[in-house]
Amino acid sequence: PVHSVEPPTVEETQQDEPVETARRSSRVRKPPGWYRSGDYACKSVVSIPSRNVEYDGCQVSGLGQDSEGNYRMFTFLFGYKSPLSNHHPAEFSVMLPNHKFATFSTSEQHYYMCKALAVKDVKSYKLLLQATEGRRHKTIGNKIKKAKTWYLQKWGHMYRGVRQKFFQNSELAAVLLKTGDNYIAEATHLQSWGIGIHISKVNELFDARNWKGRNAMGVLLMQVRAELQDQVKET
Repeated sequence: PVHSVEPPTVEETQQDEPVETARRSSRVRKPPGWYRSGDYACKSVVSIPSRNVEYDGCQVSGLGQDSEGNYRMFTFLFGYKSPLSNHHPAEFSVMLPNHKFATFSTSEQHYYMCKALAVKDVKSYKLLLQATEGRRHKTIGNKIKKAKTWYLQKWGHMYRGVRQKFFQNSELAAVLLKTGDNYIAEATHLQSWGIGIHISKVNELFDARNWKGRNAMGVLLMQVRAELQDQVKET
């Protein structure tokens, strides 16, 4: 089923490391009705095809088909304005792999600081520590050298940071819980973390049989959402 995924392999993650940049997104041809928002393209609600679609900031929800052709509701995130995005401001604290307790401004910062530690890049670590915006964290992080040891760790570090982001920020948790049982997907060209389709290709988004990526970020968000839902039930 469309919601089932294993952590990406080393080969798959290698192709995704440095590609989500302003340079690539700026080359995407966007149809009328689109406007620039930071490094991403966001779409106005009036130009979204009619299919009971709901538009909220940089998130789009609507009815689509999964990989088996069954109809279900989807929520697509795109751009740093989405509260579900790793670039969205979200202060939280968690222990780093070097056993130092730190406070982060985005989950992107946490992710790349863990990467800097994994490959022993002190310079990038210090730059990430000083930066406060998700896009800056991404820019610095993309320059950190690759290492096979990191590919074995990255899934766990991403999960840990994203989980704490929502468990320590009730407003963001409410946004994630609001998606209900919708299948969450990141509409990006990245084939490991995203679905391999840019948000500009609206007509392809709502049919998972068109997807080229594993959507690991969407699966991770749904895992955290399930934990939040369990917590709500217990209270």
